[in-house]
Amino acid sequence: CGNSFRVEEAVDKVVATPDGILPFKVAKEQYHQRLLEWLIEGDYTPDDILESSVFDQVNGIYLPLFMYVGKYHAPWVASAGYDRKESSLITVNGKLVNTTKTVTDWRPCNGEANGSFTELIFAGEHIKPEIAEFAAGCAFAGGDLKEYDPRYTLGFVMQGFTGSDEDVWNTHITGRVRAIVEADIKQKIPGDRQRDLSYDVFSEKKAFRVYAPYWIVYYKYKGTEYHACMDGLTSARMDGKRPEDQDRKKTVSKFFRPAHICLAVWLVVFIGAVQASQDAGTAAFFIGLIPTIILYVRASSKKKALIDKSKAIRQQILNGFKTGKKALRNQPAKKEE
Repeated sequence: CGNSFRVEEAVDKVVATPDGILPFKVAKEQYHQRLLEWLIEGDYTPDDILESSVFDQVNGIYLPLFMYVGKYHAPWVASAGYDRKESSLITVNGKLVNTTKTVTDWRPCNGEANGSFTELIFAGEHIKPEIAEFAAGCAFAGGDLKEYDPRYTLGFVMQGFTGSDEDVWNTHITGRVRAIVEADIKQKIPGDRQRDLSYDVFSEKKAFRVYAPYWIVYYKYKGTEYHACMDGLTSARMDGKRPEDQDRKKTVSKFFRPAHICLAVWLVVFIGAVQASQDAGTAAFFIGLIPTIILYVRASSKKKALIDKSKAIRQQILNGFKTGKKALRNQPAKKEE
């Protein structure tokens, strides 16, 4: 279908028939528009990010996920602490002074936690770790998940499932479920404090193999590779890496250098004045405060002006791409063997 998906050290695998699939909702054109908008975001993104980047082909891909749906039951015991104020009289310089302190009374308590969970985890390989983590963050409504039908996958790349869902459950998911259970229990323990918590988790679950949709593109900026990945269910969810203009960061750092020096000198003078006398410390505090604030405000204003100018340039270039006056630079298409 003319699509290609480049993964690190990819190998051919048999794509197992999944239990369900989340069909694409975001069209390629929508991804392309959102990609342009996402690329120009950021305070330190280079002004020429769109003009100087070289893009691989945009790929629509179904990534494999293990989905665990289940319930848990957890009996627990703990100690609940109840704080109270306790007053007492003590002698200070020959005078009786009334003081208060917080005393905690501990009482045993117990109960049960019952609930449900749905956990997702990437079930493939040869994908950048950050993309795998992004894929596992997929969120969807119950009606989005469809019974698997090959027609949903026409024109898209599919990555095969790897590993055992039971092994993944034992290695990665049991810890997540235990964290959910513990958070649930801690909300149920009465009192102001808690300690000596002990509990057992009994769970039942079903594992499903699900395909989730993503748009992915790799691009190079001045020889360094980056990527941009979007959830195929919603254009609001996007992740990736952008280059940063190091010269702009250094310029901003220079803006703040006088303020940092003034702050350091002020602190040294203030500490020395406080050691001399309280009045001298108070005077040093206010004398040094005003110029320090002025310098930081001035630096922040320069930073904002520099970044606003950069964003305006990027937006102007983006408008040119949107009106069709400019086009993204693409890698030459690879010949298929």
